[in-house]
Amino acid sequence: MLAKKPAAINQLWLIEDDDSLRSLMATSLRSAGYRVKEFDTVEDADTELSGILKDSTQTSSRPDLIITDNSTPGDMKGSEFATKYGKKGTGLPIILCSAEELAIAKVKEHHAIKTMLKPISLPVFINTVNDAATEVASPKTARTIG
Repeated sequence: MLAKKPAAINQLWLIEDDDSLRSLMATSLRSAGYRVKEFDTVEDADTELSGILKDSTQTSSRPDLIITDNSTPGDMKGSEFATKYGKKGTGLPIILCSAEELAIAKVKEHHAIKTMLKPISLPVFINTVNDAATEVASPKTARTIG
């Protein structure tokens, strides 16, 4: 049985262009207790997040954790999103998923709190998300990743 999410995590964003994979991932996350907002491109998430960060009245819409695929359609890749918003950017916790080991290696150290190499089994996926959510919810870790 998979562990449930930490109570401090209210909203999770999932960016994945493969409709069937995104649906499966989102269903699994919801079953684990997460509230999930889905995007099929990094650019769509970037547009929404930029607006949220500019408008201080939208703090409840700000995601607590973001999971992004590296390769989605459009000009912006998940690794660029992680660079812009991750640990060295605005401090948002991001998990980068990719079938490309090089993309993961470049982002892991400075921008993403976790990375996952595809293909990913659902139990490993949920456990990795739960681990990241626990780190984000922990006051000690929150100081080090922000």
